[in-house]
Amino acid sequence: MQNPAEFSGRSDADRLIRKLTVEAVEAKKEFAYEKAKDIYLMLKAAVEQSYGAGRELLEIYLELIDVYISLEEYDEARLAIDEASRIASDLSDRLQLLKRRTKYLFSMLEFEEARELALESLELAGYPDGDYSPHAAAVAHFLGDIAKADLYMDRLDSAVFFAKKAEEEAEKAEDLAERSRALNILAYCIRWKDNDVHGAIDIWTKAAEMAEKSGNPEVEGNIYHGIGNAYWQLRDGDNSRNHYRKALRIFENIGLMEGIAMEVKGIGDTYLTEEKYKLAVDYFTRALNLYTMLKDEKNRAAVKMHLGLCHMHMGDFKLAQEEFFEAKSLATLYEKGSDSVYTAVLMNLAELYDRMKMYDMEEKTALAVLEEIESSSQIREKDVDIATIKLYLARVEMIRGDNERATALLNEAIAGLKEDRYYLYLLAEAYARLHALTGREENLLAAIKYLKDSGSETTLERLKKEGLIPEDTKIRD
Repeated sequence: MQNPAEFSGRSDADRLIRKLTVEAVEAKKEFAYEKAKDIYLMLKAAVEQSYGAGRELLEIYLELIDVYISLEEYDEARLAIDEASRIASDLSDRLQLLKRRTKYLFSMLEFEEARELALESLELAGYPDGDYSPHAAAVAHFLGDIAKADLYMDRLDSAVFFAKKAEEEAEKAEDLAERSRALNILAYCIRWKDNDVHGAIDIWTKAAEMAEKSGNPEVEGNIYHGIGNAYWQLRDGDNSRNHYRKALRIFENIGLMEGIAMEVKGIGDTYLTEEKYKLAVDYFTRALNLYTMLKDEKNRAAVKMHLGLCHMHMGDFKLAQEEFFEAKSLATLYEKGSDSVYTAVLMNLAELYDRMKMYDMEEKTALAVLEEIESSSQIREKDVDIATIKLYLARVEMIRGDNERATALLNEAIAGLKEDRYYLYLLAEAYARLHALTGREENLLAAIKYLKDSGSETTLERLKKEGLIPEDTKIRD
């Protein structure tokens, strides 16, 4: 017969465990990760004392892994994964743990390793094995992980294939959360692979509806952010801001500071693109404060760079240089090569040196960027970046009087710049400079066309000041 004292002790322990479980879940829902960590550690101690190393403890480790990753406490996450591995026994538990392991590898930027683990996990889940896997939702998740890894590594054909497979499996499992995740990845693939921005927006819109129905606000917010980015690429500021603000409201409602900072920065980007520099500075300053609070140095670097761009365009070259130098110092800690903050800072410094008429420094910086890009394994923006640098080098050669070399560089720049609304102002400058060198009227007409298409008054005024565009040229009615 059970001792009444023991029974009473167990009941007290159970009540404590239930209380802590509720508090931990609420803290995690509110993205209060430090609080959630403390509660889960108390819960872990209570469960160990009452139940030992059973399934209850495994569930706590799975939650702790998520919390550690969110707090970027990767050593602790790794230890929690090891502890959970010793407890996980049945297939469902092992699959849940494998999801955390791939998430951990993504957070460490170990994309190849994440992909390999996802492939192993698929086999463990019984895929492919007939038309339906009893673990279809897990299968969809791991297929999505493979697609995500391929997307990060610019293997876009493969990423599209696996994203579509992930969506198929999620549909079989009637799992809207996994379907929305797969479609989110697919939209990014379509945007980058085919430069089909409108097609990506259509996929994202469908994914957002699914995310809302599945009750997954974080994914829904990230999807609206993707749509905002796509409209920003199209230079559609109003639609871009509308979707960034939708995402912002979601992140504010759930208290996700990282998301709030991301959307505030996104709104600043739209004003920067529209050359509304004072508005952009207001939003970038707010984003900078948030990223400073979050101790997110990489995004601080990006925001500092954008503040530098605002000050450069407003004519405060000294302040712009200070912002660029600070951004460069912060970005040095992170990845280099094409499609990186570090490379973007160098490119903007080259532009600043041109405005300051420091042509030797412009050439030196441009060549440094070219070396970074050409040595990079990332290719997403490589062609455009190289073309932009050739435009910068052409400026220097024009100053030096080497018109033949400048003409060759401009033709290479024009060939490399995509007719993407974001880069039209660069095409306009390249054609204006080519007209100055060749005197060919069609180059001037092309320059004016791309100026009108880009709507860049800043570029127009700069080209007028340099005598590359007639003074009476207008790009707006």
